[in-house]
Amino acid sequence: MSRKMIAGMKYSVLTALLLLSISGVLQAQTGNIDPVDKWAWGTNVGWLNFRPVNGGVTVYADHLEGYAWAENIGWIRLGTHESNGGHSYDNTSATNYGVNRDVSGNLSGYAWGTNVGWINFNPTYGGVTIDPLTGSFDGYAWGENIGWIHFKNTSPAYNVVTTFTDTDGDGVDDATDNCPGTFNPDQANGDGDGAGTVCDCDDANPNNYPGNAEVCDGQDNDCDGLVDQNDPDFGGSSDFDVSAVPAVARVEWFGGFLGTATYDVTVSSVDCYTSSVSLSVTGLPPGTRRYYFDPGAVVTVPARGSETVMLVVQVTRSVGVGDYLLTIVGDDGSATKTDDVTLEVRRPSRERLVAKAGAGVPEEFVLSQNYPNPFNPETTIEFGLPEEGQVRLRVYNMLGQIVGDLVDDALEAGYYSISWDATQLPAGVYFYRIETDNDTDTRRMVLMK
Repeated sequence: MSRKMIAGMKYSVLTALLLLSISGVLQAQTGNIDPVDKWAWGTNVGWLNFRPVNGGVTVYADHLEGYAWAENIGWIRLGTHESNGGHSYDNTSATNYGVNRDVSGNLSGYAWGTNVGWINFNPTYGGVTIDPLTGSFDGYAWGENIGWIHFKNTSPAYNVVTTFTDTDGDGVDDATDNCPGTFNPDQANGDGDGAGTVCDCDDANPNNYPGNAEVCDGQDNDCDGLVDQNDPDFGGSSDFDVSAVPAVARVEWFGGFLGTATYDVTVSSVDCYTSSVSLSVTGLPPGTRRYYFDPGAVVTVPARGSETVMLVVQVTRSVGVGDYLLTIVGDDGSATKTDDVTLEVRRPSRERLVAKAGAGVPEEFVLSQNYPNPFNPETTIEFGLPEEGQVRLRVYNMLGQIVGDLVDDALEAGYYSISWDATQLPAGVYFYRIETDNDTDTRRMVLMK
């Protein structure tokens, strides 16, 4: 055999070994990044693929390793490649490249870009985390020569998600965890079930072990991999609650129209079942025209969820001044729950409208600036009418919504004043506008609290 042939064989063998070595470094790192959600975005370098064809990043309980590929800068290595073909994941300095992960999913340490230098996964003004429940990356890393690398929410196309999820924080992937969702194992066998380290589930909760009754607490009490109502062994029953805010709503005016009070009513499921709850109201004063729930009086609440509807109460001017206790009743067919709120009915605006005796009749229409201004919580508005006619005086917020309807009536010529109480409103700028048969005017006022 000639030296040329021997040399050629040596070259072929070395080439094969080199390719195998490279293949082993890259191909073996297929990783556990989602095949679709695998993209991050570098502000100055474009997209980064955390699951390229010939690489890939693997997320473990305590560190990350492998290779990502950036369209304009090439390979990014997570972990320091050693001469023996292994990797190191210490991150004690910027020259010791490794990306570590704590039990809460926070990343720290440095990756290495072949052409761009180090990349810090826990910079002073950023940081990257991996949600232990969803596997989704979030936050910002910093490259010394390339700037920010964005994970999630920069664009619908850029999101990195690992298929490694560790719901119970025990360092074991849910896919291979005997008790996903609860801590495993119970080294001390604290629940006394004799199972040792075999699916004792939660050392801090001795109620979690095989054979125990499944209850509605978000835990896999009997260690069969099924939780709450999803477990055929679950024996709970439906339960819900009803609450309303504000606890007090005030009707400030009538003026020949309906006075309206509103409340946000929240129905909450406090168990593991979907509830259908019918709402009603008791304690309404005589003279109430009607009440209704928007969008409807029947509320469907998902398990452990809540839904909010608006209660609207409309009363007429025949309702007497006073405070009325209303009871909101929720009924799911097997139980009722209630919450009490107060309806405050105050004097009609006409009772607060004062004709200024002896002031005469103005020659022309007048709307004066309110006083005091700014005010808290009450102010006075004065106007003058040169002739008898229909008058409407309203208060609007910055959005153009009516927040006070002070006058809507036929008035004789003369000077008038009316007080307005804004106790129920937030601080801000408001506008009061008067309209008569022949004139209109608007002025600005400021409520300070």
